[in-house]
Amino acid sequence: MLATVACISTTTIIAQAKKPPHAGGGGDSDGGNKSVPYLIVPFDAGDTGSLSSRVADINDVGEAIGTVEHIPHQHLSWHYDLAADTYTSCPGEVFAINNLAEIVGVIWADSQTTYTTAFFLRAPGADPTPLSPLDGDDVSYVTDINDAGVIVGISRPDGGSNTAVAWRAVTDQDGNVTVEGPVVLPPLDGYGASTSERLDNASGSVFQVTGFCRGDGTPSQQAVVWSLELDANGGLVGASSPGGLGTLGFSDHPYSRGYGINLAGDVCGESDRRPFVDTVDGGMQALPVPRDTQGGRANETNDRSEIVGQLDIHKITRNGTSWPQYHAYLWAGGETVDLETLIDRDSGWDQLWGAHRINQDSVIAGYGRFDVEHRGFLMLPNTP
Repeated sequence: MLATVACISTTTIIAQAKKPPHAGGGGDSDGGNKSVPYLIVPFDAGDTGSLSSRVADINDVGEAIGTVEHIPHQHLSWHYDLAADTYTSCPGEVFAINNLAEIVGVIWADSQTTYTTAFFLRAPGADPTPLSPLDGDDVSYVTDINDAGVIVGISRPDGGSNTAVAWRAVTDQDGNVTVEGPVVLPPLDGYGASTSERLDNASGSVFQVTGFCRGDGTPSQQAVVWSLELDANGGLVGASSPGGLGTLGFSDHPYSRGYGINLAGDVCGESDRRPFVDTVDGGMQALPVPRDTQGGRANETNDRSEIVGQLDIHKITRNGTSWPQYHAYLWAGGETVDLETLIDRDSGWDQLWGAHRINQDSVIAGYGRFDVEHRGFLMLPNTP
């Protein structure tokens, strides 16, 4: 299905960012601490009085997107250019950005509990182009976009099961956007529902997509990888039947979900409440975790095989009571590292709750407790 679709108008606002004290670590005269591996910067759209924020994605050219809660229960989306130190408003809720500054997200019908329409932005501040669901469905939702303009997400009837789908968006020299799709990413045999999460950024015409399928069998959810192809003219050919990755087998009710994938085909995710990595040569393996880890997930891996995620590390008392203690973690070079140990202890961050994105330059996005309980952050490698 090929169509040039109309755009929904929006208003662009640009805000100058305001970095708080200790954003660079506060250890020397130029505002950076050369003794710590990472500098940490809050995502707040220049609004130090905002109630919460979240970084949704980062690309490899110094741009991030996310949301900021400026007043209770109302979140606005922003694009952040680190080099210019400016924020640009975006419509709806944004989820992913590629290296061309193309963005995908969703417009909620009236609140974040009802059906949505996915959209594509050719640039921050541009008008959104709708991404339609499959014929007969009511909801479209997006999770990722690569530099070829290939977009993955889901389609479903309102209140029904997910079907993983893909679109392709192409912008001509006059700024007109053409969208192809959606095409179906089929579920595993015996599974009735599928969800796509992330795709690789290969330079050719074949891309790998990870996600998971749901069904009534065992496991009830299984991480999968699809192969998605473009034809000689750049059109979407469709997706192969997915390959199932199995589970770690740590539970009486095993499951797995794929959340991240790199060019080598390594997949990271969650299985049986444990983070995993699945490599082409080694299959699915549990990532090492500290003692007293009760659960966790690996959210993304880059082409350096660095992985970020979140662990629940807490002790259960003698009377059986416990409470979650979430920590942002990095797996790199054979080490399992709490991200709090990589930043200046005087940075003002009290707790790093989780990490969900890492780009090819090892910039990490996540959230933690700073001026408010949930503040999005960017961790930048502290190199000269």
